[in-house]
Amino acid sequence: MGKKLLFIGAGAIGSYLGAFLSRAGHDVTLVDSWADQVETIRERGISVTGPHEPFEARP
Repeated sequence: MGKKLLFIGAGAIGSYLGAFLSRAGHDVTLVDSWADQVETIRERGISVTGPHEPFEARP
């Protein structure tokens, strides 16, 4: 297992970086004060797209 990481902010940047680091084997925690955003991530995970193969990151 990799490092334990905490991101304060689960917006576009925090979620994107957290998803990649989680996929790489790190224990990632995202914290955000926006309750709707947190609940959506809990229910649906994070969909990551870009110039790479798309993937899903789930809690």
